Amino acid sequence: MKKAALFIVCLGLLAWPLVMWGWVMPVTAVPLLTTTPTLTPTATPTTQPTFWATAEVSTSDTQLVVGEVISVTTSLTIAPGCVFPLMELALTQQGEDAPIFAPESIILGPPIPMPRTITLTAVTTGTITFRSALFGERYCGDYWNWWWVSDFSDPITVQLAPTGDLPDLIISNITYNGGTPQCDTHPPDLGARVWVQNVGTAAATGPFVIEVNGSQQQTVPGLAAGEETSLVFGGMLGEVTAVADATNLIAESNEQNNSFSTILPIPTLPPPCTPTPTPAYQQFLPVTIKES
Repeated sequence: MKKAALFIVCLGLLAWPLVMWGWVMPVTAVPLLTTTPTLTPTATPTTQPTFWATAEVSTSDTQLVVGEVISVTTSLTIAPGCVFPLMELALTQQGEDAPIFAPESIILGPPIPMPRTITLTAVTTGTITFRSALFGERYCGDYWNWWWVSDFSDPITVQLAPTGDLPDLIISNITYNGGTPQCDTHPPDLGARVWVQNVGTAAATGPFVIEVNGSQQQTVPGLAAGEETSLVFGGMLGEVTAVADATNLIAESNEQNNSFSTILPIPTLPPPCTPTPTPAYQQFLPVTIKES
């Protein structure tokens, strides 16, 4: 019994250092597992369109005489994705000479389709511009609010109708010029021949301008009553429009008949010419004729 007790005491003495060693022995830290966060998709913000509106005013003429009629056209362009219902269109005349057309002003209510053309009559002389103002309620997906947009035309001049003997310049014809193409080559003067005639009762004593397709101009020094002349405009083929007195230098009895249009077909080139071969050189011996 004593031996068993002694054995237990000895075993305890041997185990005590091991217990103490466990208390002081460093422990290696084990890293904690971290959870990878789940990516949350970023919401794409909805972008509202930006509102804009552009008005444009054009006229059928810029120079008229008293009693003639003018057409004024208003058009409107708005930003994609936006709406702009119109509630009012106001057409007014601006300038020191205003008004020179009747009616003096025009106000239209809805519905107002675009483009919108309004006709007025020249009643007195002077120079003005037309102002077209559009009033509506814009909306681009955010909120509604009222909006004005406007534009001005080019200056419009009204004069008294001429009296007495005056020239009247017209484009009487436009013909093809240049002859027939030869050997896959157009002639150097290929183009349009523009015929200008004075059908008025007086001579056009000063120089005036002939314009073709808005790009080429030539000057005529003058034209007697009943006289006709022609000018060649090189390279002008296809649709050709010529205007007599294009810069309004001559007072005419009729200012509305200066323009003329036609279509000149572009000639088809023939195939390249085949050169005529040059015969090879041949040497002939002299021939002696003996008289009998």
